Amino acid sequence: MKLPRLTSFLLVCGLSGFSHAAIWTDNFDSYAAGNFTSLSGGWTEFAGAAEPVAISTDVAHSGNHSLKLIEGPSSGNGYGSDVFVNFPTLLTSGQYQFRFWQFVETGFDSTSDLFITEGLLPGAFDTGLDIATDGGNIFGGGQAIIPWQYTTTAAFIPPTTTLAAIQFGQWAEHVVNINLDADTFSYTYNGATVVANAPWNITAAAPALAGMNIWVGNEVGSNADNVVQAIYYDDFSLTAVPEPSAGLLVAIGCAAVGMRRRKR
Repeated sequence: MKLPRLTSFLLVCGLSGFSHAAIWTDNFDSYAAGNFTSLSGGWTEFAGAAEPVAISTDVAHSGNHSLKLIEGPSSGNGYGSDVFVNFPTLLTSGQYQFRFWQFVETGFDSTSDLFITEGLLPGAFDTGLDIATDGGNIFGGGQAIIPWQYTTTAAFIPPTTTLAAIQFGQWAEHVVNINLDADTFSYTYNGATVVANAPWNITAAAPALAGMNIWVGNEVGSNADNVVQAIYYDDFSLTAVPEPSAGLLVAIGCAAVGMRRRKR
């Protein structure tokens, strides 16, 4: 069906008014493959990590490269690979969407923690959300994706949480929507809601969004098989979500321009 010219114009203009503005992205294709201690994109291996962090060609969600972390052996010092990155700017207001894709190797029997931090790393470690991929059933919830938050003395799972089973051997998307103005967040895994509208800031002085740390523990728990497996990450993005009122103003402006052109 052919849309009227004005309708088509409004659809295109209105959609652009509500588009997300990219703050930071990384798909790892600009880096050389192999182990690293630091990258030009800001990724830095934590000193003392028991296992290397690598740019890998094993699997990729897009392009040819992904970020590879491996679990430590059961006889290790407590963890395997460990890496962090700060976002280009410390965010203290606004609404944001943080996305990434994850591939959990079949047989992965450790825990990978992705901490989204409110303080810049490697210093302040206030954590808005810890996304734990519990392949070893360490926390007793099965092989599941478990969201953690922390006070100064304890860890807890947000009350609006529904645990999701890990998708082994395939790429799965994680999406975290963070509203610093309202101090809330929601989180989905592989299209399913895990956390709905929970408080974001628990320990920092004020709600913020700074960076992230990913690390992998030793293989432990009921599924330990004495074989070191990997977990991969790809296609990270952090985007600003415009206020609905701002998008509406853009759409109204587009409508006015479209009607003026139509009258001519």
